[in-house]
Amino acid sequence: MKNIKQQLLLAALLSSISTVSLAAYTPTPPLQVQEFNGTNYLTGGVGLDERHYIEARRSQFNLRIDMSRSDGSYLGDGFVQIVDYHNRIMLEAKFDGPILLANLPEGKYQVYSIFHGKVKKNIVTVKERSQKHLVVHWRTGERDLRVRPHDVSDDHAKKMHHKRMMQIRSKMHHY
Repeated sequence: MKNIKQQLLLAALLSSISTVSLAAYTPTPPLQVQEFNGTNYLTGGVGLDERHYIEARRSQFNLRIDMSRSDGSYLGDGFVQIVDYHNRIMLEAKFDGPILLANLPEGKYQVYSIFHGKVKKNIVTVKERSQKHLVVHWRTGERDLRVRPHDVSDDHAKKMHHKRMMQIRSKMHHY
């Protein structure tokens, strides 16, 4: 009887160890292609897994935007708005990492990049069968890069995103 109890205890222990091991090594789900106004895009690049995932799919997109500090280190937590020359907003998105890939119709676009309330405007010409690579450099000090508290609600984040997009739209009309 004592032997059976020991075997059951050992089996339960081994079972829990293998379950914990499997949970510890479960890969994160891959990034998802998203869509805005008919424009497919992919954003991320935090960590090697995401960068490899993005690199493996980059040929499916004709525009790549990287956000970085002036020293070359990557930045995330920015926003982008892409407008065509008919003033149609083709894409508005938050960077979920330092890289954004988009698939746009061939043409000329105004790209507004936003980071910590600052806006940069770039003009890009996108071709259907090749990829345009835009790197947006930001001068940042240590103060600009402080981590924000994680207790900000999704509602608050959406309101802040809307507010930033409205600021961009108003600045666009001044160019």
